Amino acid sequence: MGKPDASPAAPPGGADAIALAAQLIEQLDGGRFLPTLFEGLTREVAIRNFIVFAYRQGFAAELVHSNLDIEHLSRQMQPYTNGLYMLDPFYVADMQERRQGLLHLHEVAPEDFEQTEFFVAFYASVGVLDEVHYVVPLAPGRSVHLFLERESPAARFSPAELARLHALTPLIDRAVRRHWAWRDRALAASQAAPIRSAGGIDGVIRNMGAGQLTPREAEVIALSLRGHSSKLIAHRLGISEGTVTNHKRNVYEKLGVHSQSQLFSLFLETLSREPRPA
Repeated sequence: MGKPDASPAAPPGGADAIALAAQLIEQLDGGRFLPTLFEGLTREVAIRNFIVFAYRQGFAAELVHSNLDIEHLSRQMQPYTNGLYMLDPFYVADMQERRQGLLHLHEVAPEDFEQTEFFVAFYASVGVLDEVHYVVPLAPGRSVHLFLERESPAARFSPAELARLHALTPLIDRAVRRHWAWRDRALAASQAAPIRSAGGIDGVIRNMGAGQLTPREAEVIALSLRGHSSKLIAHRLGISEGTVTNHKRNVYEKLGVHSQSQLFSLFLETLSREPRPA
């Protein structure tokens, strides 16, 4: 892949699309990019669920962001992330057929979709009425999917709505690529460079909260960022799982984030500001 451009392409037209482009440019290198993108898309069409997955062949699917309760969604999507995603018609269209851009369910679903193992084992239980994906390839075997979903009693996406979403494809594609380049750089920097902050990850978390977080909240978030589930955190700290959830809710409110992915983005931003050894 070539070096990403400094900013996304201009939108095809319309005041909302121009406003979205301007807002995305401001958020390209930050944790507010995906929420800003969702907010902009909802000005174009009604969206019930906004879910972002990152895929890399040979690795488990990664739930990156959603407007939904991320912990509940993670539990609901566990069969999907554990391997069912390989049967997802959108994933197949991306990885096997090399299709990208805006894809509608009716374009990618096989004949007799409702009789497939994927539908019976998983899709029928999630309650999705209609779905489109922005499929953004990052490299061979690696891509990001933006799920835009509707549930009953909403109507399916109309041809006019699909046309509006299609028109935004160049903007979405370039902006997501550019944002993911920032995420990759931030993650590589956090893994490659030693941290001078007192207390390592705990010191970075204290800096994230600027003194707002209690010691227990900082403990919970440190364990969460290390990948521990709420159940395991509760066991390790000797508290109930409900207390862990309350601590997380308080931290999210104090830090102005709404999901684990936004918390991680804030962690990366804070980490990038930490002083490094010469």
